[in-house]
Amino acid sequence: MHSTGPFTETNQTKRIRYTIVAISICSVVLAFMVQNQLLLSMTKGQEDQQLMITSSVRPNAMTKVAMIKNKDNQSFLVLYEVDQESYKFTTTSFLEIQTPINSILYDQQNRLWIKQQKKWYQLNTSLEKIDSVDSPPVNLDNSEFKLKSTKKENVYKTVLQHNSDIVWSKTFNSNPIQTVSLNEKQGVWIVLFEDGETKIVSPT
Repeated sequence: MHSTGPFTETNQTKRIRYTIVAISICSVVLAFMVQNQLLLSMTKGQEDQQLMITSSVRPNAMTKVAMIKNKDNQSFLVLYEVDQESYKFTTTSFLEIQTPINSILYDQQNRLWIKQQKKWYQLNTSLEKIDSVDSPPVNLDNSEFKLKSTKKENVYKTVLQHNSDIVWSKTFNSNPIQTVSLNEKQGVWIVLFEDGETKIVSPT
């Protein structure tokens, strides 16, 4: 004769217990899958985001610099003002990037634009989107400047050319990916490297 006392598990109790265990396991598996997908999505966004820099130089005014930087596995768009005499950088605003930025530029009216996916967005000084267009804005023309770098014996021999003239020639330990001018006479430049570091250089 089987006991049906208070400490004896009935078939119904077993079914309830198994159901609770199954639900708990499914919940844990689902939570793990969601967390893993979120991490993959975040990692993909970080891998897709390239480092970039652009500047806006105006006579008798602070130079504006916009730069995409990585910090603590996150990407940020950072705005600076740069004194054209001391070349002191002052951070004016920054924004964590949620959607990868494909390009950044200052137009001929010194307005900052970013390209995300297939659309261009104008940003204000607080990095808020205030306008959008489908076609690229007319940017400040730096197309005649070409940065060329050759790796040799663990150093990068780098030349900045303007048409056929050499603006400056330097040797770096890291790979330079972009450079923009910091003053009106184009005598001082900031170089952005592949590892996210920057360096100010001049022709002399």
